[in-house]
Amino acid sequence: MQKKTELTINTFLVVLSIISGLFLSSQYLIYWYEKTDQRLAFPRQSLRSLLPLARWSYPDLYNNKNDKRILIVGDSYAEGAGDAFLKKEYNYSLGHHLKNMTNFSYAIAANSDSDISTQLYILKKVLAKKFAPAVKITHRIDTNPRVIFTFYEGNDLEDYFRNKDNHKLRKINRIYFNPINRFFPIIYFARKFSLKMPSSKTDKATPNKLCFKKKCFNTIEMQAASPELSNTQITEAIEHLVQSINSFKNQYYAKTCLIYIPSPATIYSRKIMKFQRYGNGYKNPDGFISSSENMNKSIYIRNLLRKKLKGINTGFIDSTDSLYNAGKYNFIHGTTDPKHFNYLGYKLLAQSTASKINDCLNLDHKKQLNGKNNI
Repeated sequence: MQKKTELTINTFLVVLSIISGLFLSSQYLIYWYEKTDQRLAFPRQSLRSLLPLARWSYPDLYNNKNDKRILIVGDSYAEGAGDAFLKKEYNYSLGHHLKNMTNFSYAIAANSDSDISTQLYILKKVLAKKFAPAVKITHRIDTNPRVIFTFYEGNDLEDYFRNKDNHKLRKINRIYFNPINRFFPIIYFARKFSLKMPSSKTDKATPNKLCFKKKCFNTIEMQAASPELSNTQITEAIEHLVQSINSFKNQYYAKTCLIYIPSPATIYSRKIMKFQRYGNGYKNPDGFISSSENMNKSIYIRNLLRKKLKGINTGFIDSTDSLYNAGKYNFIHGTTDPKHFNYLGYKLLAQSTASKINDCLNLDHKKQLNGKNNI
């Protein structure tokens, strides 16, 4: 009897010690999350191990800590993945350059390997404090937020079909809203489940040839304007996206604007291109697309998006022409990470966007550009 009692007590003490250790380490991790600020020289290499949502507070996109901020929502292009991030450039993202070119402060609700609809779903949960205390929004998000969405032509529509097939939101609910993960984030941290910024690994196959100023090189399969999807599939995916934006607008009385980012196949537009396949449609099964067909699909996507967004009073900024013209003379994607913009690419994107933000968000026109938008 005495041995059983001792075993029970010892077992209880072991369990209590484990719980206490998890609690204390989780509290430290929560404290650490609150220090995730580029201005505080938080080590960038440590971002890979953080809860993805904790990375929202990292980039220095604000003028003053208590500023009202324009929220940038999207995937890796909104988060700032690319060579500039990997090479530890300070101004590595669209938001950094917009801050330097305008008088506004910004914040992100963006993660790599995600999309606008998924991020809005997560953002609603964050605003409703469903993640507390593991995640805290350290910057101001107003009652009537101003939101810029970044739509990437290269895979955002494909993501809609991939998310349907792999039940992404169900996985998010299972992982993010599990009470253990919410209140003991150290477990989540230890498991290293993360929507990581892209690594420095590059694809070995380089089937596409690009030439600039008589200098040529080979590059990877290009992301393109949904070359596998039919117009019916494109319409379905766009309607789902617009419904997600409209739902957020109506719930939070948000002012919204969408920035269209063209794919590499549209920017460089070579005669025949080998594109990256996702397997969501039946078009172009050989993996090749002509520049004319890709451009026609790009125009179809842009026109449909513009029309649908106008119906829900959401502004539309198309950066295609500006980046297409730049792509005639410059490679604006990375050499280490060729799927995302390099420093120049993000700066050009911001330059084509900065002067249009007022109109796109219907903001106070007394807010003027500060004249820092020269490359």
